[in-house]
Amino acid sequence: MLELSPLRNKFRVKKSNGSEAIHWDNGSSHGITSSTEKAGHGETLDMGVIDEAFAQEDSRLEQGLRPTMITRPQPQLWVVSTAGTRKSAFLRAKVDAGRQRSTLGVTSGVAYFEWSAPGTADPEDPATWRTCMPALGHTMTEVAIQANRDGMELPEFRRAFLNQWPDDAPEEWLVIPRAAWESLADPGGQIGPYLEKLQSLRNSGQNVIIDGSCLSACTMVLGVIPRDRLCVTARARLGFHSAWRSDQTGRQTVSQEGTELLMSVYPQQVRNWISRRGGLSPQLIYLTGDELTIADIGIYPIYAGRKALIDGAGLKNVTGWGERVGSRPGVQKGMKLES
Repeated sequence: MLELSPLRNKFRVKKSNGSEAIHWDNGSSHGITSSTEKAGHGETLDMGVIDEAFAQEDSRLEQGLRPTMITRPQPQLWVVSTAGTRKSAFLRAKVDAGRQRSTLGVTSGVAYFEWSAPGTADPEDPATWRTCMPALGHTMTEVAIQANRDGMELPEFRRAFLNQWPDDAPEEWLVIPRAAWESLADPGGQIGPYLEKLQSLRNSGQNVIIDGSCLSACTMVLGVIPRDRLCVTARARLGFHSAWRSDQTGRQTVSQEGTELLMSVYPQQVRNWISRRGGLSPQLIYLTGDELTIADIGIYPIYAGRKALIDGAGLKNVTGWGERVGSRPGVQKGMKLES
């Protein structure tokens, strides 16, 4: 890069093993040193840079560099890094101290700069990326960031690109392994006993989270548990089919009475969604993230009834969601049926 710049005639490169450096015509130089407590010993430095500081588990490199700058009039030690891991004790101490100095309004001695996304921000949203990536739009593109996101686990993407620490945005499945959690996906069961179980859950006052497969009779949770106590995550996968009973030979046949009971339990918006897909049959139909979510179906009528108030409050994200959901022909038809 330097050799292609206007500075190409103002330096020479030394490549001797252990003494690699760029020497400039004005007498200054740029060199590298090992990451040990002896780093920089014997040198006199105006500026030291600890790059990728998250890889340093202790302060030995800093202890080696600071004495080399003690005689210089305005020395600087730069500590540069993205967020670290639970082993990055050295960098974490610097971050905590920098944040504290910023909170207290201390403006001398140390300059602290941080570009990181809040732990509650959506890591998939380019708007989040723009809050913590100063190079985005200059030396990086959204396409390149998305390609890296697609090839990385979410916790590592958060650390490397959003500059989030594990305790700022905890890793998923930290307590219960994902495989164990997903093995508990609810396959449903007989309508009568299942309805009794859901009624008991409703009476307990507990909140309910659907975070995986909820099939067959399990889907009655949508009509039994109040909306304000029901949370449906992006991983939810709800499967609907007609009720069945065993005939005299033991074979499963469609139960018209059971199917009518199922439909009577579902909220109107869910009944409309099922009807648009031909009604319930022995074949499962799924409601997943690429359709309207149950949260969308349940919340949109509330939003529509308070649209003027919400729009007037300047809640752009909520308004955008409402316009996106409300523009669907099926939603428009369903709202007409409700009215």
